[in-house]
Amino acid sequence: MKILLFLIFCTSSISLYSQSVMEPVSIKFNRVYYFAPESQLSPTISKVRKISTYVNIDFEFNTIKIVTYYSNPPKESTYTIKSIDNSNSSLYKFVCRASNYAEVIIEVDLSDLTVTRKVTHNGILHKYYNE
Repeated sequence: MKILLFLIFCTSSISLYSQSVMEPVSIKFNRVYYFAPESQLSPTISKVRKISTYVNIDFEFNTIKIVTYYSNPPKESTYTIKSIDNSNSSLYKFVCRASNYAEVIIEVDLSDLTVTRKVTHNGILHKYYNE
């Protein structure tokens, strides 16, 4: 009887674990809107480029990776997720830390299928979308 209870416990634990771990999400975009506010070194920049970008969100490793094909090799940025806000069901807001320890806010908007990345200390913004 103890063996049967142990097997039932193990089976239910494995099933709960597999449901709680979310699979990685990968989204491909074909446009990038770039905005940089005016600074002492440059004027305001606002432009749209036709560039392929992949945004990969991995909940198991707690990371977001953005790969943008500006050139060969592509530019790859990896962010560690510090917190997630899903108070609005169609918007996921990730507060992340970049490899240089800068804070970055990444928003995934399910209503219009866009991803926005904003660097908090300098206001540089990238919005990834499909056209």
